[in-house]
Amino acid sequence: MGKRSYLTASDLGMDREAVKRSFAQHVEYSLGKDEFSATQRDFFKSLALSVRDRMFDRWNQTQQGYYRRDERRVCSFVRATGRGQRGLLDRSGAVRLASGAWQP
Repeated sequence: MGKRSYLTASDLGMDREAVKRSFAQHVEYSLGKDEFSATQRDFFKSLALSVRDRMFDRWNQTQQGYYRRDERRVCSFVRATGRGQRGLLDRSGAVRLASGAWQP
């Protein structure tokens, strides 16, 4: 795809271990919790943030490709609601990767 900007060059892994690391980092650094103070809701938030990070990472890759090819396409995940969002998450593999990520 070409060189990515240093602002968006993270290329987050989609494997289970990468999601688990991201999940643990969000528990500790995004929410300021540890294994003793985190609640089920905190675990959910951390997992949601981990999935969101990967969606935005892929979104940025796609957008940069469009800009490099000078394409003018506009699409928004935010506009998809309910089943539409679930379908996008299913097709991206995020649901499959997230299953079991917050289990010890």
